[in-house]
Amino acid sequence: MLSKAQRLNKAHDFLRIKKQGSFFRTPYFKLAFLKRRDGFPTRIGFIVSNDLGKAVSRNLVRRRLRAIFRKNYDRISSSTDLILIGRIDLAQFDFARLMREVEKALLSARLFKNESL
Repeated sequence: MLSKAQRLNKAHDFLRIKKQGSFFRTPYFKLAFLKRRDGFPTRIGFIVSNDLGKAVSRNLVRRRLRAIFRKNYDRISSSTDLILIGRIDLAQFDFARLMREVEKALLSARLFKNESL
């Protein structure tokens, strides 16, 4: 589980990232991010819409995404707010494929510390 300090859960934070942040799109999801200068920990939020299936599928996707970000949390640049927005049915992906796609997107968006393409 991501700690409370590592989660985005306020609507105004999501709106601020969508308005002021940058976007990186893949065929599977959209990554919105906003780098802050306050020195606080990186925070992560997920948007998995009803279009992606029933509640069981959506919750499975959220659990997998949380596990992926928990595993990669120390590699992500500090003081960054991230939102991952699912675009297709990510529940059909196995965990390893989903992890590769998320890591590839984070690397391409240059959100990992001291790592480049």
